[in-house]
Amino acid sequence: MTTKVHLMTVLFIDHDNLGAEGTEQVLESTRYPNDCLYPSVLGTQTQAVTWDDDHPLNGNAESVAQAVAELFPRPAWTCHICGAPATCFGAYDNQPPAFACSTCCGHGNEDGRCMPTAAEEPEEDA
Repeated sequence: MTTKVHLMTVLFIDHDNLGAEGTEQVLESTRYPNDCLYPSVLGTQTQAVTWDDDHPLNGNAESVAQAVAELFPRPAWTCHICGAPATCFGAYDNQPPAFACSTCCGHGNEDGRCMPTAAEEPEEDA
């Protein structure tokens, strides 16, 4: 059987103050018909904003894009340990999969659980 996996960047505006952890729990605990979706939150970044109906995040696509770029200027994939740009993605020691940088991971991929991100391609053996 072939299936598709989608990595998406999604912006949530939390008017009910669920918080990042609460929002993650809602996303991951929602049961979809026929178990067609299994969402996993891989990372979260949060910023507080003063909200009104004229906020740029409540506008057109261009104003939303500009506001997101200003609120979240860091790379989308960051190391779950130190926050540096991520160079790999993997799961270790029965922990959920997460992004890591070269320093915190060490790579090697000897166990097959570390996959490079676009930020770093695996080196070929000479």
